[in-house]
Amino acid sequence: MTDLLSTGISGVRTYQRALATVGNNIANVDTEGYSRQRLEIVENASSQKGTINIGNGARAVRVQRSYDQFVVANLRSSQAQLSKHESKLEYVTQLENILADKQLSLSTSITGFFSAVQEVSISPSSASGRQNLLNVAEATASQFGAIGEQLQQVEEDSYVDLGAQVNLITQYASQLASLNLALGRTTTLAKQPNELLDRRDVLIQDMSKLLRVSVVEEVNGVTDVHIGDVASGQYLVRGTTSETLGLQRSTNNSDGVNLVLNPHLRPQTVTQVVGGSIAGIMEFREGSLTSLRDELDTLSQVFVSEVNDVHALGINAYGDFGGELFSLGNIYNVSPGLNEGTAFVTISAQADVAIERLSMDLTYADDTQKWTLTNAATKESVSGVNELTMGGIKVALSGVPIDGDTFSLEPSKRPIDALELVVSDHSSIAAGGAVSVARASVNTSATKMVLNGYSTPIVANEDTSMDTLLRNNIAKWQLQVWEGVITLLL
Repeated sequence: MTDLLSTGISGVRTYQRALATVGNNIANVDTEGYSRQRLEIVENASSQKGTINIGNGARAVRVQRSYDQFVVANLRSSQAQLSKHESKLEYVTQLENILADKQLSLSTSITGFFSAVQEVSISPSSASGRQNLLNVAEATASQFGAIGEQLQQVEEDSYVDLGAQVNLITQYASQLASLNLALGRTTTLAKQPNELLDRRDVLIQDMSKLLRVSVVEEVNGVTDVHIGDVASGQYLVRGTTSETLGLQRSTNNSDGVNLVLNPHLRPQTVTQVVGGSIAGIMEFREGSLTSLRDELDTLSQVFVSEVNDVHALGINAYGDFGGELFSLGNIYNVSPGLNEGTAFVTISAQADVAIERLSMDLTYADDTQKWTLTNAATKESVSGVNELTMGGIKVALSGVPIDGDTFSLEPSKRPIDALELVVSDHSSIAAGGAVSVARASVNTSATKMVLNGYSTPIVANEDTSMDTLLRNNIAKWQLQVWEGVITLLL
């Protein structure tokens, strides 16, 4: 009878614990990171009575989590990829919204500009048409600048977001190192409190949303965390020690950033940024954002160059050839050294070359009578007398230099941000044609002449005779230009 009571009591006590475990599962059904638990029950050792072994009931061994390491590892990997694409999509959508608005798009502004040019070309003497063109040109330049400002804001927002996420994963790493200290007090995984293991897994899962990591688990549940998709990558957490993550701007790409370990001591670039929202934002900045800004910069350069080339061939209301209509003069800041000469530097963009935004030094040497433009980072250099090109910009030099004169060139604005209207007087718009072909009324043959193009005349400095000055003075053509034609007799 005593043996029967003992067996019954062991069963009751065991299933009391089982019911308590079920109750705990129900109570924590909404607890984040909670793993469902089950009571592991084993048979008590039997008692031998002569030749018979009599059972002694059951006992509870431990409360075990429903945990599959393979499934959890795959979940972390999938979560890292999902977070990467979600964060990238979020910022790409912002770019799409900036460019998709027809009222604010560059294509609409450029189309409106050329429509205004067409109206002036039909009636170049119309003051209202010229003023309208001036207003439209100003609006077009402002629209370029507005798009540039919005892209700059996206760049700044993404950098701030990236910095916040890097700080957050550093905090997670520190918390996991502290948790490892608590787990290290127990020698086996079976004896670890389930709540500590759940907290550990939640931290690692949160890390995976920010950055793809690989986990190595010790026999007592202490985990080492490596950055990347292999367990031999750089350590983020190693036992009770955690690393600090930081950001460094890339020297090769103004939008690019590098993820580094120990940014305040001995920075070490992270080599495997392959998943998580941090990887997504970095890919967006170095890919979609950089590509779009470079293409818009190229559009700005080509637009300014082509418009200015055509404008330079026209005649304005004062009888002069047109100069620049638009300018990209603010793409670089030029700082002179302690110069003794009168040299002056003018910066302009090359139409079909991407501007590399380099820090450069310009130096004059009297022995060669040449200027040397040097890339401050790579020390690559070019030499010339009046004009030098490097990194997508053209450096024009004037004045009289003295040996040792120097200038420092630092990138200031991107072309899309630097584009501005130069002309402020509608009479300075060169809407008239300098040369046209008209058939003389006395011609009797069917001979035709077609004018395919012309360039602005260059007056020779050595010939200053009155006849030469009159021949090259375009002002005497002014009346005929605005009436529509210059007769070229055959």
